[in-house]
Amino acid sequence: MVAGRLDRTRGADTGRVRAGIVRARRGFTLLEVLLVIALIAVAGSLFLVSLESLGKSSPADEFAGAFWRAMAQARESALASRRTVELRWDGEAKAFLLEGGGGSRAVPVPADAIGSDRECAAVFSEELPTNDYILVRGELVTRRPIPAVRIFPDGSCQAFAIELALGAAKQRMLIDPWTGAEMLPADTPTKGGRS
Repeated sequence: MVAGRLDRTRGADTGRVRAGIVRARRGFTLLEVLLVIALIAVAGSLFLVSLESLGKSSPADEFAGAFWRAMAQARESALASRRTVELRWDGEAKAFLLEGGGGSRAVPVPADAIGSDRECAAVFSEELPTNDYILVRGELVTRRPIPAVRIFPDGSCQAFAIELALGAAKQRMLIDPWTGAEMLPADTPTKGGRS
């Protein structure tokens, strides 16, 4: 008798376990499926918006990009020809001109960056040592405008700064004469906490 009762109890427990397994295999509810689809749609739209913004740059960035392309081409030409190359700005053509090194070339600023109503200018200036000044019209200055920059056959260039003005946006960069790259200002902290 006791054994018969145990068998019936085990059979009932086995039936409940099987019913639980069957319930677990039923699948997802419609609400769960719709929630997953909505989350995928939101994540996809955020991805597309961020991907689209990656390809776009501001007009000021495109203007600076034209300068860096001209600088790279001038260094490449000076190294290849073993002659000094001059880099200057042509305000009428809105292009950087490379002269020397076996010819002349123009690196134009993209037309969509300039637009029809934006003023566009690039001014090269020679930087003087920090304790050296020039008296101009009664004012002490630490830099003076120069018409062109020289890039030498070893890839170095004269010490200079460039100020790019595109409409209201202005950007001034100090260029390292050894590498031709932009120098960070002395008061700018570096990453990692060191200065």
